[in-house]
Amino acid sequence: EKLQKMLEELQKKDALDKMEDMQMNNEKMEKELDRMLELFKKMEFDQKLQETADKLDKLAQKQEELSKQTEKNQDAKDAKAQEEAKKEQEKLNQDLKDAKKDLADLKKLNEESKSEQDFKDIEKSLETAEKQQEDAQQNMEQKQNQSASKNQKNAANNMKNASQKLSDMKNSMEMEQQAEDMQAIRQ
Repeated sequence: EKLQKMLEELQKKDALDKMEDMQMNNEKMEKELDRMLELFKKMEFDQKLQETADKLDKLAQKQEELSKQTEKNQDAKDAKAQEEAKKEQEKLNQDLKDAKKDLADLKKLNEESKSEQDFKDIEKSLETAEKQQEDAQQNMEQKQNQSASKNQKNAANNMKNASQKLSDMKNSMEMEQQAEDMQAIRQ
């Protein structure tokens, strides 16, 4: 009888130990999943950051090309070219609005990934570019192509500026990550 009781006690203790091990394994697994989710969010943020920077860069190039075309048709004498330029400017205006939405998505991802990147300067550059695009559109409507071209150039420069700031942000984050990785390796 004593032997039976001792065996039961031993089994209880064994079962309790196994349960504790399982609980510790679950905690480890949960921590690992949290870490993986965090990494995924960081990767998603990095990818969106790069895409937005590239998009702004291409948009700036198109805006600059349009500025040159607008400048060539200085007195708006070529009506067909003027119409095409107006349509192209409208398209670029819409593309910039889309890029601003991408930036808003980036800000949201930034918060989710607990990154502390500041987008104020970038937003300001895009706001200014948008205003310059609208001014260029009005100038073109009034056949003031010299002013339109100047506004288009300025808008392109502001887009390039925003794109560069996004690229700088990405590079800075990569450097920080490398430093963290090195620190983790040393520990």
